[in-house]
Amino acid sequence: MGSDAGRSVTIEVASDAARIALLMAIDGAGFGGAVIDHPLHDVARQYADAFRLLLPAGAPMRRLPIGVSADRLIGGVDLAATLSRGRLVAERGVLAAADGGMLVVPMAERASVSVRTTLCEVLDRGVLQVARDGIAEQHDARVIALLLDESVDEEGVHPALIDRLAFRLALDAAAVEQFAASADAVMAAAVRDARRLLTMVTLEDQWIAALCATADMFGVDSIRALTFAVRAARAHAALHGRLVVNADDAEVAARLILAPRATRVPPPPP
Repeated sequence: MGSDAGRSVTIEVASDAARIALLMAIDGAGFGGAVIDHPLHDVARQYADAFRLLLPAGAPMRRLPIGVSADRLIGGVDLAATLSRGRLVAERGVLAAADGGMLVVPMAERASVSVRTTLCEVLDRGVLQVARDGIAEQHDARVIALLLDESVDEEGVHPALIDRLAFRLALDAAAVEQFAASADAVMAAAVRDARRLLTMVTLEDQWIAALCATADMFGVDSIRALTFAVRAARAHAALHGRLVVNADDAEVAARLILAPRATRVPPPPP
């Protein structure tokens, strides 16, 4: 089979913010989500609303308040239902309710240790174990997390969370407005096609080697980052109807995944 799937691509991607949304919509569970640096609330809301249009129909969107309780986060006893039925009834928390959709976390830099730990577990495994108050259950919790870093004087989002999310971006209001205007049925159809194509996309060894070399040059030593870069290259190829990753796909993966994680600037070529 050739490198082209025979599908004509009609969408135009005008910004990296839009491109990241498209890639997350194609392989959400594989990417974990994104850290959004110091967004204006209205812009972040517009971006999340446009992104949701690209997810499967009925995909939930939940917000995680900064002071969320354990009952609200992971679930607990539904007291009213327990009293009315005369038996223990469990209530699903925010994370389980967001399964298959999006979780928006404002002021993510202030997340408590327990919230960070639980989010890391969910991002790693896609499931949530609930063992408290006589409840022993397991819920699916495959979420795409949008963490809003609103730090000023304090430290930003914890490194353990950053490492588990593929993307980091700043939102330009004009670019987000343009993305929101273009997030229509045509773009959603292109994402659906790409999801179906994704499992058939192959990545040749030369591009894996190139991504590894790029990570080394930029001082990126996270194995998760390399895994995300491979996924991004494949998802970008699928978005454009290709069954084999090419140089454009590898370049986008390096720019969106590896460059924001750089710890050093590579020397210029001789």
